[in-house]
Amino acid sequence: MNDQKAFIIRNFEKEDLAAVRHINYVTGLMGETLENTGIFNDKKLFNMLFIDYYVLFEPENCFVAIDPLTDEVVGYILSTLDTETQEKNFRNYYYWRIFLRMYFVDWWKYPESFRFMQKLINAFPESLSGCAVAAAA
Repeated sequence: MNDQKAFIIRNFEKEDLAAVRHINYVTGLMGETLENTGIFNDKKLFNMLFIDYYVLFEPENCFVAIDPLTDEVVGYILSTLDTETQEKNFRNYYYWRIFLRMYFVDWWKYPESFRFMQKLINAFPESLSGCAVAAAA
């Protein structure tokens, strides 16, 4: 008998967003949870970085895995068909939101997330050039 579990893959729906964000955060540390690690406690910012662009700008390229026994979202697939457009939209729509979140929320409420973001910006200055100047200041 095959003990493998079968999942149903379907298109992402707006009602799936909370589950996708939750899965992102509890698997965000190379498959392990970020909860109670003290590494990145700002769930909203973490999801802004890895989830929100795709579900807002390209929901047609987002899919969820559903457990057929419980009808719960247990996984997701996010993709883009045009990385140049994705990078442009992310830069135009998210950079300033990330910056505002970092400097008006994280620096005092989630200092570990703020430090993580500073390290990320310094590690990839060419890809995050819109935030790099502010992070270095």
